[in-house]
Amino acid sequence: MDLYKYKDIIKYLFTDYDKMENGYPSVIPNWDRSPRGGRRAVIYTGATPELFKKHMLDAIRIVENKQDEHKIIFLRSWNEWAEGNYVEPDLKYGRAYLDVIKELLEDGGHIFHTSIDSEVIANLIARGAKKATSQYAAVCQPF
Repeated sequence: MDLYKYKDIIKYLFTDYDKMENGYPSVIPNWDRSPRGGRRAVIYTGATPELFKKHMLDAIRIVENKQDEHKIIFLRSWNEWAEGNYVEPDLKYGRAYLDVIKELLEDGGHIFHTSIDSEVIANLIARGAKKATSQYAAVCQPF
């Protein structure tokens, strides 16, 4: 297995391509491929909501000066539980990963030119993806 500390690896997850106008960075809250990869797995250890926030802020810095239509950050993944790669509430951190996303979207609304309804965000946090994702998509205006 290849073990990496999340706090050390996140600075290497963005490439020069992500910084290009038509490049789109991806953020990951955690990674543990051992259920599917066995001994060949890659695992990022020690991820926390605070470190995820740093990772998200780095991604925001990459896109903040791009043209509006290219201010896109991909979240990998919402609920990839098999790889320990999710932001849905869990027993360890509760809603903390979603709270980070909410905080950064509210604080960075001027960067992304979004109209974020705090009630919809609260639904995302309270109920998870199934019921709130379509509501969120409806109010998040990209331009």
